[in-house]
Amino acid sequence: AVITVPLPDNLTTWRVIARAVTLDTKVGEATTSLLVTQDIIAQPNLPRYGVLGDRFGVGLVGQNFSGAATTGQAELTAENLLLLDAGAQTLDLPNGGSQAAHWTAVASQIGVGKVTSSLNTAAGGDLVELP
Repeated sequence: AVITVPLPDNLTTWRVIARAVTLDTKVGEATTSLLVTQDIIAQPNLPRYGVLGDRFGVGLVGQNFSGAATTGQAELTAENLLLLDAGAQTLDLPNGGSQAAHWTAVASQIGVGKVTSSLNTAAGGDLVELP
């Protein structure tokens, strides 16, 4: 039997358990793991909190699991944070490797800082938005 199940965007390992019973009362059970991932991953690197006026580093780590080396553009945008060196950065990502991009930010307003990190390459891309 083939069963199609839509999966959420979570990059994680799911545990799958299947149980079956036939009309003549034969039973069976199987357990396996299902890894959900993608070729290009942008992992934000952010502080847990900041106080008005704080100056700190923010960034993202780009990871490449596409099967070949690739180059991409890393970008970071923010609300309630002032990025002192805003703009895209080029990342050279070897197959199975990673590279970090760094920016400097100032907590310029009181409130929750919403940060959007993105990485776009010829092999694919990723976007992560954190409040």
